[in-house]
Amino acid sequence: MSRKNKEEESDMNATMNAERPYTILESIEKSCQEVKLMREGKIPKRSWNDFKKHMKEEI
Repeated sequence: MSRKNKEEESDMNATMNAERPYTILESIEKSCQEVKLMREGKIPKRSWNDFKKHMKEEI
C-alpha cells in the first residue's frame, strides 16, 4: 500500500470514529441547507482540502 493510500485510509478512519453530534438525517439536512446558502452567496464555498484540513484540526 502506498503512503498516499495509507494517509487516505487514516483520514477515513478518523472521520468514521468521530462522535456524531447529529443523526444521519439531521446531518444531511444541515448539509443541504449549507449548500443552498453557498449557492446564494450567503456563506463562503469550501473545498475538499478545506474540509480535510478542518477534520485534521478537530482530531
